Amino acid sequence: MNLASEPAGALICALMACYLPDLSIKNYSFKPILATLVGTMVSGGIYVVLNFQLALNLPVAAMQAASLE
Repeated sequence: MNLASEPAGALICALMACYLPDLSIKNYSFKPILATLVGTMVSGGIYVVLNFQLALNLPVAAMQAASLE
């Protein structure tokens, strides 16, 4: 599962680093923070979905119920 989620997160992080406009305040750039945060969220989200679907064989309703708690 990690072999699918990590490259996806890295790709999103790289794309954001390349194409996100420069967001800075007084020589402090927020670009690395935003790219890392979004890449981590994408990677983690894909990992959780794959874990629920492939490893645990749970239906979508169980995954939605788990996210509401």
